[in-house]
Amino acid sequence: MASSTKTQNLQLNKWQGSDKPKKDDFNADNEKIDSVFGGIAQAQQNAANHIADTAQHMAGGERAKWNGKDESVMGTYQGNGNAQRKIELGFAPKFGAVYPIGQTPFLTDVMMEDNKVYSGFFSTLGCSHGISTDISGFNIVYSASSSPTGITSKLNEPGRNYVYIAWR
Repeated sequence: MASSTKTQNLQLNKWQGSDKPKKDDFNADNEKIDSVFGGIAQAQQNAANHIADTAQHMAGGERAKWNGKDESVMGTYQGNGNAQRKIELGFAPKFGAVYPIGQTPFLTDVMMEDNKVYSGFFSTLGCSHGISTDISGFNIVYSASSSPTGITSKLNEPGRNYVYIAWR
């Protein structure tokens, strides 16, 4: 006769004084235990294979190389009101953005038919209005008055603080 009680997790036989153990009960318990340990061993092997997979994970040397690279630079500048201004980065940026601190990216004055642009993007494929790139950084434009095109660059407005981020 099988046991009158079972263990909580694997439901293994837990015999009492009046129970009569049978060989089939022991075999069934051994199969349950073997199945659980086999699953644990397979999970451990899967984890070891995953960790060793260099296509999914960087090796230590690769990680150090990656972490050692400074692929981007961030900074701030305060507008000085000059019509043209160069922001030196020390490299030709592939992509970047400029935006004002505490100011919307642009303002539209419907009555004056003017769009004041306070932010923009730049890349090797082209730049938004009022920004251009060169071999050592980017250039910004500030217009004090409305332009005939209806777009007024405010990327260097006097006293306004701007943030930029650029990638190599």
